[in-house]
Parts: sequence; structure tokens; C-alpha cells
Amino acid sequence: MDSKKRKYGFVDFFGGYIDNLGQLTIVNLIFCVPMIFFIGILYLLNMAGFVNLPIILLAIPFMSPFLAGLFYVVLKVTRQEKIKPVRDFVKGIKENARYFLINSVIVYIITFGLSLAFSLYYSAESNVFLILSFIFTIIFTVFFVFMENSILTMTVSVELKFFDMIKNSVVLVPGGFLNHLKVLLSFIALAIFMLTFNMFSRGILRIVMIVIPFLLFLPVFSAYIIVFLTYQSVEMRVIEPFQPQDENKNMDDDYMADMNTEELEKLAQGDPDEFVYLNGKMLRRSAIKKMLE
Repeated sequence: MDSKKRKYGFVDFFGGYIDNLGQLTIVNLIFCVPMIFFIGILYLLNMAGFVNLPIILLAIPFMSPFLAGLFYVVLKVTRQEKIKPVRDFVKGIKENARYFLINSVIVYIITFGLSLAFSLYYSAESNVFLILSFIFTIIFTVFFVFMENSILTMTVSVELKFFDMIKNSVVLVPGGFLNHLKVLLSFIALAIFMLTFNMFSRGILRIVMIVIPFLLFLPVFSAYIIVFLTYQSVEMRVIEPFQPQDENKNMDDDYMADMNTEELEKLAQGDPDEFVYLNGKMLRRSAIKKMLE
């Protein structure tokens, strides 16, 4: 859908999710399969006494390729495009797994470091230096999370070098601060909602109230929150500046199929490293040339 006609209101958010509820539930179930596998491995390691924080955090790189598929699907929902659960999930993995994996290694290291820092603050005696360090760590954590929202969204929506995405994500923290804040508040509200249900549950019912939401909607809904809110800033500050001013075609799912070879060849002409806007995604001319090969 044309970015100038796309809306990002409250109704659009829930409307997009509900319209694709069945497909998104399928995607969520697919995503849960490797997650359950990893949890099973952790359970076996725990029985053997080998579970610790570094091993638990391995879930980050282990799940990163599957997260790429998840984010790609919800990006298409955000752009109001038709989705095919299995095909799009697999396509998202194939096209974006490498950058998601690279990013997951960075996230793993920083998350482990932050965990050690917070453990130190908890156990150490309070003093001025410790308080200032704690405040700095909180600010850094929030800044890093906001950067990650942009990096994950850009990875599935624009074709850029990973370092360029990091630079853009830094700019998008102040540039898209309001949207990042909405993401944070949405997750706080979601956590309160889940905790409220669990407060009134006991025994097996409590387990059910954790497992069922996880299987049916929690991962995909969380990814949808991030992409729906963050993509607004990415679209305005990263994609639209590169969009040709005279390009008014409606780039929906079928547009790519409707383009003939001659049109693609015209887009491929010029500097191979120059970006062109095609079907809601910025592509290098060199990438279009590869498509024609």
C-alpha cells in the first residue's frame, strides 16, 4: 500500500491484526516449535545441573533466524499486504536471518553485561557513584532497546549494510522517540494484563494461562507491536527520503508480478549501490540486477 495512504491509528492496529488473525496464529505456532525445542534442551541441562545465565541467554542467537521470519510477516501486515503464513515466514528467514544472527550476538553480549551490572548494583553497598552508574545503566538500557526496535524493523524492510542500520537506529531514537515510547508503554500494559490474569489463577490453571497465550498470540503480537509502531519512523526517515518524487504507483503484493522485464531493467540501470524504492522496500540497483539474472 502507498505509504502516503497508510494509516497508523489505534483502529488500524487492531484491524490489521484481527483481519489476519488466523494466519498470524499459524505463524505464532510455527515460531513456537523451535522455542519449545530450546526450552526442552534447557530442561534437560537443568536436570544435569548445567543451566546458568550464559546458557539461558543462548535463546537469543538460537531464535534469531525464526524471529526474522516472524518480523517479516508482521511487517507485511503493517503495510496492509496479503500474507501467506508458511511461505512468508520461510522467506523472512531466508532473506534476513544473517543480519538477525549478527544482531543477536551483539544483543547476547550486551544483555549478559547488563545482567552482571544489575547484579552488582543489587549486591553492592549504596553510594553516590553506584547510584549515578545505576542511572546511566538504566538510560543506556532504554536507549539500546529503542535502537533494537529500529534495527529489527529496518532489517526486514530496507536493504542496507548492517553498520548503516546501526547508525540509522541511533538517529531514530530521538527521531522516533514518541513511537518508541508507545512500544514501551504497550509492553508494560501487556505485562500488567498477563500478570493480572495470573494473579487470580492457581495450579494447573496458572500454567494454562501462561502456555495458551504463548502458543496462540504472544510472540507474534509482541513483534507486531514493535513493527507497527517503529515502522512509522523508519518509513518517514529512512524509506521516503529515497522514494522518487514522481513515483505514485500503488506497490501492493501483485505489483512485483505485474512489472515486466523492461521496467525492472530501467530500475537496475545506474550506480549499483544506489537505492531505489520498490514494493515498499528500498533495494540497491545491484539487487534488482540479480533478480533479472
